[in-house]
Amino acid sequence: MTNIENPVIPGMAPDPSIIRVGDDYYIATSTFHWTPAVQLFHSRDLTNWELIGYALADTPIDLRGTNTPAGIWAPHLSYDESTGRFWLAYSHMLNMAGREFCADSFAIWSENIQGPWSDPIYLTSIGFDISLFHDDDGAHYAAILEWESRQGYRHPGHMVIAQADLDNGGIVGT
Repeated sequence: MTNIENPVIPGMAPDPSIIRVGDDYYIATSTFHWTPAVQLFHSRDLTNWELIGYALADTPIDLRGTNTPAGIWAPHLSYDESTGRFWLAYSHMLNMAGREFCADSFAIWSENIQGPWSDPIYLTSIGFDISLFHDDDGAHYAAILEWESRQGYRHPGHMVIAQADLDNGGIVGT
């Protein structure tokens, strides 16, 4: 029996998103206001993890003036078997002050987990912690946590699921 020591990824590696593609496991983690953004790790046994790069290393992201812990939040890693593409959805938290919780959400893709990654594809600004689902029929869906901004309701609101247009950006039907 293998003895696993925690943490399996030492240091700062919050909000892990893990996928398995073949015999390989990959994790993407938040980097908040630090760049290069979104750490990528690889493992074959779920015990030994190696930092293999950063998904947003070559993407110009302006984090100047970003308060801690705003910045790049909760990346979601996925793999679309029909296209052989790795996808990374993430929210760029812009403002967390007062009743406003302002974030833009994007997706990037690559045919290799180590890149190069595409330019960001804008999806929506209605919430944060976005994730993607790739359906067997070729459709893609985004799930996102909407922030409740009514007076007296400063907390997450509803989960919103909508079809995403990963070719042209945006949410279908808006």
